[in-house]
Amino acid sequence: MIVPRLSAPALVVAFLISLPCVACAEEADYLRTLQSEAQEVEVDPNTELSEQPVAPQSFTGSWGSDTQSLEQNLPAGLDQEGFEQQLQSRFYGSYIFYKNLPDRARVEVYNNYRAGATIDELRKLIIELKRRY
Repeated sequence: MIVPRLSAPALVVAFLISLPCVACAEEADYLRTLQSEAQEVEVDPNTELSEQPVAPQSFTGSWGSDTQSLEQNLPAGLDQEGFEQQLQSRFYGSYIFYKNLPDRARVEVYNNYRAGATIDELRKLIIELKRRY
């Protein structure tokens, strides 16, 4: 019996043609696995939404922080520890940068707070001091 010999390019083409079939089979297995796992999932009735619509709420605040002074958001006259606690609870991102400043820079930020700086002014100062130190 004579067996035909295939050239190397023909073997490569045959291999490349068979790849999509392998990928399809793997994808089908993956989808079957997902479907079987999804069938086992049960919904907790305590987490289901109620059928009653939620009434829209109106916003009574202000979007612009340029008009907010820090004193409006924090009690005036806080000591430095109180200022830091309020900064942490209300402006956490700014607090993270503030916390990484050296002590003398933190005192400068606190003194600006006591002088009535807005939160935007304090944030700019914190970033400026962070770049400097």
